[in-house]
Amino acid sequence: MLHEARRCPISAAMMRFALQRADGAVCDCRTVEERLLAMAPGLQGRIARMPWGIDLERFYPDAARAREIRRSLGWEDRAIFLHTRSLSAFYGAATLIAAAREVARTEPRARFLLVGDGPLQAKAEAEFVRDSVSDAVRFLGAVAPDQLPDYFRAADVYVSVAQTDGTSISLLEAMASGLPVIVSDVPGNREWVTPGVNGWLVRPGDSRALAAALREAMADGAARAAMGRANVKVAAERADWSRNVQQLFALYDQVLER
Repeated sequence: MLHEARRCPISAAMMRFALQRADGAVCDCRTVEERLLAMAPGLQGRIARMPWGIDLERFYPDAARAREIRRSLGWEDRAIFLHTRSLSAFYGAATLIAAAREVARTEPRARFLLVGDGPLQAKAEAEFVRDSVSDAVRFLGAVAPDQLPDYFRAADVYVSVAQTDGTSISLLEAMASGLPVIVSDVPGNREWVTPGVNGWLVRPGDSRALAAALREAMADGAARAAMGRANVKVAAERADWSRNVQQLFALYDQVLER
């Protein structure tokens, strides 16, 4: 809805055809809801808008476990930035890598933990080596789902600079884990992140702005801690899948009754 429909007229026509014949729709953020109604005004009043949510029994802060993971990485006293999305153009990998290299060259404590693979991984690895900062990054590739919560706990800040987003599940996982976040300044993220309160917003594609946000996050541990606490509260209030799914069931009941 946010990317493919704008990029491809054929996809947009297919979406419009389906939506105009639907009895109801489900979306994960206000931005997508607006796009749904633009394509199919008849869906007014028949849309369930909810973040899919996450399992709060899996994603939560755990200081003891965080220390263990940091020790295993050899990064006990480092500032760890975590990225868990594909290393691809759509997810802003070039922007992330450029900013990370810039910060690594001037901030000896900065470390980047990249979970997930993608077509730009080999190029990124070569660029860190070329800049003599390869010790500042770990490319973990795909990890088992049961390992993911521990990497969130071990990090200090979550980073995602995708070109567009609805309600990102990885963002919610980071928030529930008690992390402040640095994310791209797009409508879907603005529904969750308030600059200075629980994170930073940076313009998509702007590696200098991202580098500045990385440095700012490193500089103020008290602010990071306060933002992390705020995010745990937000996740508990708005990102609990066991509660959010009830809205989906309610839409099904509404459509079936009609």
